[in-house]
Amino acid sequence: MKKLRPNLLLKSYSKHQDHLTLKQFGDLYITYILELKEGNITRAAEVLGVTRRTLQRKLARGLATNLCK
Repeated sequence: MKKLRPNLLLKSYSKHQDHLTLKQFGDLYITYILELKEGNITRAAEVLGVTRRTLQRKLARGLATNLCK
């Protein structure tokens, strides 16, 4: 996914659906922060207000798919 600001991510997503589920919105935000921090999980976790381990578990479980297709 190319780097986009959150509002552009939401606009590109909304072309295909009328709404986001809470999981999709959260996953979209996590993706944005990870891109902003260039994939650095520790720094992304700090911004998100969670531990590095919590973010790792979230990523291991998988983010919502088909966010911007």
